[in-house]
Amino acid sequence: MASKKGIAITAAIVVGIVGASFLIWLLPQENGVNVRQITPPPHQAVFQQVYTQNTELAADIDSKYVQWKNNQLSSEAMSASIDEAKTTVGNMRKNLAGASPPQQWQESFGTYATALDAFDQYLDGIKSKVQASDRGDDPEIDGLKQRWSDSVDRAVKAVPL
Repeated sequence: MASKKGIAITAAIVVGIVGASFLIWLLPQENGVNVRQITPPPHQAVFQQVYTQNTELAADIDSKYVQWKNNQLSSEAMSASIDEAKTTVGNMRKNLAGASPPQQWQESFGTYATALDAFDQYLDGIKSKVQASDRGDDPEIDGLKQRWSDSVDRAVKAVPL
């Protein structure tokens, strides 16, 4: 025999499931918000993609740079990674330039283009150290990385809410 408390809990769960199902059925699906798919505008998707790709690329390069400094990665492999990263940065610039964002997004896109320029300079700085086989710490490289990071932060802060 079931207790009153067990029956009440079961009834509450059933009511919650039926209520949630009914709510989804009632929400507008075509001319309103489609709960199943909320797609950002194309320019916003481009910005998000470039941001994600850039931060992942930076983490990858930083990791490889540390490996190179610790003699765990060859100079040739490090140079190849930097060359590939520079090609990727060029593609990200093209994506930003081709996005045609609305006026309120112009500052974000422009600032992110500046951030990509700073990242490119950071890559050039690392490549110079690799070519010189200088595995020591370098405040100039750290400064270039900070400049890139600050530019990314400004671009994200300029995104309209």
